[in-house]
Amino acid sequence: MNEFRRIRYLEGKRRNYQFTSFIHPDSHIYTTDIGENCLILEANIVQPYARIGNNVIMWSGNHIGHHCVIGDPLLHHLRRLASPGRRASVKAASWAQGRHYRRPDDRR
Repeated sequence: MNEFRRIRYLEGKRRNYQFTSFIHPDSHIYTTDIGENCLILEANIVQPYARIGNNVIMWSGNHIGHHCVIGDPLLHHLRRLASPGRRASVKAASWAQGRHYRRPDDRR
């Protein structure tokens, strides 16, 4: 499914289509740095200075900490992702489900 979405997204970009994002009104988004063609469902929290790339799907209940970067283009679904930690990043083509991402130097 992710490969199909990626192909369709890139095809639309080649044809100069305009993409939009949907952010559910019950999510708490404190950044304006959100890419195109994103779907952010209810109960998500995105803290200030976080960056969400293009073509990202965030299912319910994710917490993206400040200064985190969700890769561009991510082409995956985030499901119940705990805060990745400050300045962490989730790279392109990742699948994040119920895991806690931390920086390598984070000793918690």
